[in-house]
Amino acid sequence: LNEILKGLRIDENNIAKIIGSEISKTTEEILKDMRDRTTLNPTEAQTYGLVTDIKSELWPEGAQVISINLS
Repeated sequence: LNEILKGLRIDENNIAKIIGSEISKTTEEILKDMRDRTTLNPTEAQTYGLVTDIKSELWPEGAQVISINLS
């Protein structure tokens, strides 16, 4: 279990480093928010730096959408 926990902590730290480098926040800030289980609505995510655009639709009305089922 200790090895698994060590691996998870390494992964958590790497994720925080990547996110922090992309949004100009420290690894410690990101880790704190991750560990606090911070939840953001779309506007908060944009202010935080995780989101650049907020759209009400995924694609324009009438767009052709093709579903791919891999099962």
